[in-house]
Amino acid sequence: VAPPSDDNKNTAKKHTSADKKHQPEENTLFYLQAGSFKNDADADSLKAQLAMIGVETNIEVVNVNNINWHRVRVGPSRNLDRLQSIQERLRSQKIDAILLKARD
Repeated sequence: VAPPSDDNKNTAKKHTSADKKHQPEENTLFYLQAGSFKNDADADSLKAQLAMIGVETNIEVVNVNNINWHRVRVGPSRNLDRLQSIQERLRSQKIDAILLKARD
């Protein structure tokens, strides 16, 4: 493979309209969901575990098919980079959090 030519060295990547399609709108809200539990004690336990590593969460209770679920979430936030950084921190702790777009 040949090294890049000198005329390509200091050129910035040009953003195309295709790139913009993959970027969220500025006012889009996101959550990072670290877990969802039927048992509120399990949700509280995860919330405490995350607090110990410096991640502030909320517990949202939702009813789905007459079952209460306790969702442990970070956010909402418009700062996608921050949420992705937290997601990587959680992944390093073996916590598989998912990034979710908030409903309008």
